[in-house]
Amino acid sequence: MADYTVDELCDWMEFTSLPLLIGSIRAAKIAGAGRPLFLYEAGQHVRGDKVASSIEAQGSEQMGRVYRAFLAAMDAAGVDLFCNYQGPHAWSGYHTFGIMERTGEWTPKYRALREWAGV
Repeated sequence: MADYTVDELCDWMEFTSLPLLIGSIRAAKIAGAGRPLFLYEAGQHVRGDKVASSIEAQGSEQMGRVYRAFLAAMDAAGVDLFCNYQGPHAWSGYHTFGIMERTGEWTPKYRALREWAGV
């Protein structure tokens, strides 16, 4: 995985990682027996020091596609509250988690999140 291209990384996130995550979310929802399910610091967490293409992927339209799929899947799984890990922060050794690098940016992830939130 360390040498994945941006396309390969985004495909892995959407078609391998996301289904595993949603399975865990559904299991937590069932185990919660009707209690609300909150996700804290949720969002894409691929480290730049482990997967070099994750740095480039942050600004790619493929990442926007992955985020749209992620948000739709969370809705379908019954997540009650979602706190996206925002942390505007430029890449600094491993940090590629945030929704944008600088405040005021309109990255594909940020646009997907705003569309999902209806703003």
